[in-house]
Amino acid sequence: MTGSVSAGGSGVDLTPFPVAGMTHNKDELRTRLLNQVESALYYLFPNGKRRGARFVVGNVQGDAGESLVIEIEGAKRGVWFDFATGESGDVLALWAAVRGFTLPGQFGELLDDLAGWLLVPRANAVAIEFKPSGAPVQDALGAVTGKWEYRSADGDLLAYVYRYDTRQGKQYRPWDVKAHAMRMPAIRPLYNLPEMASAEVVVLVEGEKCAQALICALDLNVPENAQFVCSKLAALAAST
Repeated sequence: MTGSVSAGGSGVDLTPFPVAGMTHNKDELRTRLLNQVESALYYLFPNGKRRGARFVVGNVQGDAGESLVIEIEGAKRGVWFDFATGESGDVLALWAAVRGFTLPGQFGELLDDLAGWLLVPRANAVAIEFKPSGAPVQDALGAVTGKWEYRSADGDLLAYVYRYDTRQGKQYRPWDVKAHAMRMPAIRPLYNLPEMASAEVVVLVEGEKCAQALICALDLNVPENAQFVCSKLAALAAST
């Protein structure tokens, strides 16, 4: 398989690429990266910020500003354009530009670097054996069966919690977005903080799954659910 790379106003094309010697599946790594693109962008650009469905920062060097725009939702997720320089590309091209890899010569090193950030062990690397489109993302614990976001009261992304259903039972992995580490932030946030900040009543439950179920049950578009939950809460309050 052969390929080429072009840069400048016409953008950066990373598909296809020479695959000889590659130790990671580039399509799998791209999918993993897109699945956590917002946390990746905060890692690459501490001075960046979210603007609706886009992430903005000054340039690929990470300076403050809004000239570099990256899509973080929808079909164009990961696509970026620098209005100051005219450069553009996909999420792999952005990682290469920020981390200083020259393409196509250092494409293998780019994948190794990305795999390290994504915590993809070499034992799981494959020799260009592509998975079917839409296959669930895998890691050492298997497929992710649940994912929850933790945000500040202002809506800033702080952490993720991933759930895995293994033969040994359910397991969880937290991810600190700002620290780029597999842990929760030092000051652990509560789940659903943006909504709690303006709520008159706060109900504490055990686990993100239960919290999300309660949130769905209280959906005002389903009044019978809200009435049921409120009656249970009233009964609980009366008994304490």
